[in-house]
Amino acid sequence: MTTSPQRTSQNISWNGISLTVPQSWETQVISLTHLSFECDSEVVLELRWQETKSRNNHKLITRITKQYEERSESHLTTATLPSGCEVLFKDFQVACFTTTKQSSPLLIVLNNPDESFMLALHVYARQSTAHPLKSIGAIGRTTREDGLLTWAIQDFQALVPATYRLTKYAMKAGLTVLEFACGKTMLHLCRLSLAGQRLERQNLKEIFTSLLGLENEGSFEHLAENTVRYQAYPGILEQITIRLQRKKPFQLATFWHDGENDRLLGCFMQGIAPLDQQLHTTICKNYEIVPLPKK
Repeated sequence: MTTSPQRTSQNISWNGISLTVPQSWETQVISLTHLSFECDSEVVLELRWQETKSRNNHKLITRITKQYEERSESHLTTATLPSGCEVLFKDFQVACFTTTKQSSPLLIVLNNPDESFMLALHVYARQSTAHPLKSIGAIGRTTREDGLLTWAIQDFQALVPATYRLTKYAMKAGLTVLEFACGKTMLHLCRLSLAGQRLERQNLKEIFTSLLGLENEGSFEHLAENTVRYQAYPGILEQITIRLQRKKPFQLATFWHDGENDRLLGCFMQGIAPLDQQLHTTICKNYEIVPLPKK
């Protein structure tokens, strides 16, 4: 019997950025446009990125280097990429910087003027180990397919319409919530760990109701033994009342138990107009747990 090879890397897609890192690295979300990677409890790499309005970004690169010098209390000089790393940044104009105490680059600024996009990598030097750039895969913008944008971090991945912008996130112990907005429509994706323990105390519907804090009267439906769906499509008078309370009257949510990976997953949409049920189904279908290999 043949066995699948153990995965040694993990694909990260977060807010428009994608890259591949070793499975031994821990990913930390610092902000909407800032990721940090740790290995053996030490930071090895940080990524920051931003949209740029001007095709001439020399001043912006100068500002980034000065900020680095102020934080590190060191002077930067130009450097070159480690051999073999050029392919990582084939879509970017690359500027590398290091300090007089280091020969390899510690700060790399990537500029893509065609997409008005700039990314900065802060590399942390580690003794007697390979340069972190040699451990990662190509960095780029997240590929869009059929108008959907890939989100993959921690142990889950999802496809969300590119028109939905990430507005808030929470990554607490056992609970992850991503909040998106598209006009007046809101989308929430949630992931709860230790599903088995939670289900011993409450059933799926009770966990679902308490997590979302549902207020509008709506209908619950068990799509399967491990899947619950909730819909609220109020009448016109009730819509007006709810709108006057500065709330969104239309709600559509699906919550399900992934028993194999001991996770509870949820997709919740709300808006001021009837929601796209086909879109909701597509998001749920492509929201899944992709467990990392054991270390």
